[in-house]
Amino acid sequence: MIEKYNDGNINDVYRIKNKFVDLILRRSKFNNEFETYVLKKLQRYKFDIPLHIVSFYVKNEYIMIYEYIEGDTLKNFSDIEVNQIVNFLLNLHSIEVTKDEIDMKQPREDLQSMYQYIQRLEGEINKQEYCYICTEYEKLYREHINFENLNRCLIHSDIKKENLLINGDKLYVIDFGNCYIGSRLVDIVRVIMWLFLYNEEKIEFERIDKFCCDYFGVFKLNHLEYKMVPFIIRFCLLYNYVKDKYLYSTGILTKNYVNATSAKWFEILNNEDIIHKIEEIIKK
Repeated sequence: MIEKYNDGNINDVYRIKNKFVDLILRRSKFNNEFETYVLKKLQRYKFDIPLHIVSFYVKNEYIMIYEYIEGDTLKNFSDIEVNQIVNFLLNLHSIEVTKDEIDMKQPREDLQSMYQYIQRLEGEINKQEYCYICTEYEKLYREHINFENLNRCLIHSDIKKENLLINGDKLYVIDFGNCYIGSRLVDIVRVIMWLFLYNEEKIEFERIDKFCCDYFGVFKLNHLEYKMVPFIIRFCLLYNYVKDKYLYSTGILTKNYVNATSAKWFEILNNEDIIHKIEEIIKK
């Protein structure tokens, strides 16, 4: 049996099942060699992730095959799942990375890549929106040296409900396609964005507070990280906003998806009360 799970915006995903195997095959338009490397490394550390079996190229596509995990994507989550996410991040961020790993070709989220997206958006979006993006980028650029000096570790960078599978009492983290070596604060802010802000009618700041207290109670902020919290919040929001707009302009993401995400990130970028409250919670 071959079952197509979805016509992905970026990846097409298939389930291949018979009496001998139960596998997931993913076709990607992008180079995912670093993702393969990370999956193999995390398997050695016994992380709850899908078992990677093999990866290879077919023409211009990168094919990954890994075990199928029976489970449901996380829709509603309790403090138990939040605690599991915290433990996953603590373990991930504690893994030592080598200079060779830092130098490997991998996804990058920095001001240079954001600038490239912004350049490509000129003429693709209305002038008022483009000017707004440029103004926000210029504010971030003033802090780019400090950003580059933050401690770096392995980060997932895209932890959201769709990338979390529940199987019994286990929580599996999937889709490491955006994984890279960067600041752990990016993971913290992205969890807040996707789990506590996006698609939530009412922001439950007490749950954000518990998530941050559980994490930073074990792995405290250093001086530079403390200083850079407001930068990272704005950076993550603007990066998601700009990247999604760019991917829509190239036909990779759908209009409905980008309209929903960009509207939310734009709303938060322009709400100083929310940004300040999140900053206070992280720095608490």
